[in-house]
Amino acid sequence: AKYGVQFKVQELEESQFGTEEAIITYLSSNAFKGIGVSFARQVVKHFGLETLETLDANPEAVFEIPGVSEAKAQSLVECWASERALHRVMTELMALGLSLNQAM
Repeated sequence: AKYGVQFKVQELEESQFGTEEAIITYLSSNAFKGIGVSFARQVVKHFGLETLETLDANPEAVFEIPGVSEAKAQSLVECWASERALHRVMTELMALGLSLNQAM
């Protein structure tokens, strides 16, 4: 093939991140513009290991986090909605052993 070996995904099962630090690293990565480590920590402190599932099922829950401005919460909700497909692929690649940088 012109671009090397290529794969066709037939089924995708999203796996969870194993630690809160991994979720913080993910949320504060370049994939989420404007979401720094401090804000990511606030979100993960509030939702724990269920953070990503909460963002999928009820993203508006971010507005309930104490000390988070409405603008910051809205930024995360919008980014999550617009980039979710990419994040699902990145999550799967990381579950296969790739680092966050390699997955990106």
